[in-house]
Amino acid sequence: MKKTRRYSSHQIRMAGLTVITAHSGCEKTPDNSLEHIMAAIESGAEMLEVDIVSDGTRLYLSHDPSNDPAACVSLDTFFNILADVPALRVNCDVKHEGLVLPVMEAARRHGVTDRILFTGSCNDDGLLAQELGAELWIGIWNADDKDAVFRAHAEKYAYLNDTVLNVNAGLITDTNAAYLKENGYGLSGWTVNNEADLRRFLTMGITNITTRIPKLALALRDEIQGTPASHGLVPEAQIEALIRAAGAMMRKVPDSVRNNPEVKEGSSNFVTEYDVKVQNYLKQGLSELYPDAKFFAEEDGESRCTFGEGYTFVIDPIDGTTNFMCGYNTSAVSVGLLLDGEPLFGGIYDPYRDEYFSAVRGFGATCNGAPIHVSDRPAARGLVTIGTAPYRKDTLADTMLSMTGDLFRLFADFRRSGSAALDICHVACGRSEVFCEPVLSPWDFAAGLVILTEAGGVATDFKGDPLQLSAPSPCIFGGANAHGVALGVCSGYASALENL
Repeated sequence: MKKTRRYSSHQIRMAGLTVITAHSGCEKTPDNSLEHIMAAIESGAEMLEVDIVSDGTRLYLSHDPSNDPAACVSLDTFFNILADVPALRVNCDVKHEGLVLPVMEAARRHGVTDRILFTGSCNDDGLLAQELGAELWIGIWNADDKDAVFRAHAEKYAYLNDTVLNVNAGLITDTNAAYLKENGYGLSGWTVNNEADLRRFLTMGITNITTRIPKLALALRDEIQGTPASHGLVPEAQIEALIRAAGAMMRKVPDSVRNNPEVKEGSSNFVTEYDVKVQNYLKQGLSELYPDAKFFAEEDGESRCTFGEGYTFVIDPIDGTTNFMCGYNTSAVSVGLLLDGEPLFGGIYDPYRDEYFSAVRGFGATCNGAPIHVSDRPAARGLVTIGTAPYRKDTLADTMLSMTGDLFRLFADFRRSGSAALDICHVACGRSEVFCEPVLSPWDFAAGLVILTEAGGVATDFKGDPLQLSAPSPCIFGGANAHGVALGVCSGYASALENL
């Protein structure tokens, strides 16, 4: 299947852009056909719409319940396709009541319950849909007094979370659109199939446009509202799928490979063939999403980099290689994304705990989709995690051990995991209060920097200055209070690290 850089509808809405939904039969394909589904996927739209009916035993895609079910695409076939397209949502336009539950049961079988939206003949099933993990948009088909009908529907369904009215495009006026916006409701227009209406609704900034010409709609959105990239959006689901797949590669490595590393420059600095394999896998997959992106990765052999304009991925394919080769099972895949040299996205996956930490600048940080935040415990009751800079033990051992002792006296205890990326994530989710290391390379902390700061933390060097991603640096990551305590200790060692 062709890879298309896709943003989630949630991201699009959070950025204030209009979601584009590919209507059944988009791009001149037959309604509810496999051709429609593939055209909708390849268009890049954030959602696609299908019509769903039932003959009492089988759910299938059709606008007309009298059609032969055997000749129609089954809902299971459709959901099986949807499961392989991260981030794409589906507008299930159900053609009669009572379909919310069976549709959600089918979605559960295919692992897509979090991507279901209902419209159609189920206006009063909103609470059921939400209880099952879906969303419902309230449909309005016909009205003589358009403004009055809008108000009546908005008031009737105000009890639903994030209420959106899904309306035939011909009913949308400047007056009722303004009323909904002023009162916190969303507005979706369907059957928007000409350029003039697309431009009008995009200029109005309505929540969603459902159209048979999604490619044109997406191009016009870029022109009128700005591109998703210009709003700092990232195709998170597709990147997560790549990072998780890279982690799965790590889990399957036999001991015979783990135990035969090559030695790189520096003390205790190892690389296995899987560091290189995982890195190449990530670079290939990310290049398909971002054909013009540059890469700064650990196994490329460069320690310093000048970041120019555009996108740059900063990759550590296996952070914690020594752990990995010893079977200690505390290692991670770390991918950071910079835009014009500034951190934009971080994704870090611990394949042994199955924990995926991620953040996009301005959108908060999560672990397996749940929001995370740094702890506010005082240092005396919290943990400090330490990185020992083992690659430089010949010159830094005494400095590192002395610094560790000074920090240990101020915190309840200290920990050492062997993976800087995971140590940063554990600070971000409140498992420890601060992480310090005398020297970290950019690939060790580029992803974690976004996750930590989006989780409410502070990241600096030992002088208290912002971290630079162009070269190795001393690093402190923590909540505000604990960071201040650690900085008070680490600043005394800053001069000893200046010429590294």
